[in-house]
Amino acid sequence: MKNFKGSGEMMEYQNGGTARVSGEVIEFAFGIGVASADIAANAKGSVGMCGVFKLAKEAALAITQGDILYWNT
Repeated sequence: MKNFKGSGEMMEYQNGGTARVSGEVIEFAFGIGVASADIAANAKGSVGMCGVFKLAKEAALAITQGDILYWNT
């Protein structure tokens, strides 16, 4: 297929003025992704857009397997 660009699991990301660390959540207007490696300020890097990621949570938050979660900033 001539117009296939990729599976969408990873996305190239143009970082702004703040460095990002591997595993950091990156917010977009349409959702979130997770930096797959450190991304220097003003550099391009790869962001995971689908899959299962282990992320930090608030200690008091009780999450059960199968719960629907939302990212709140």
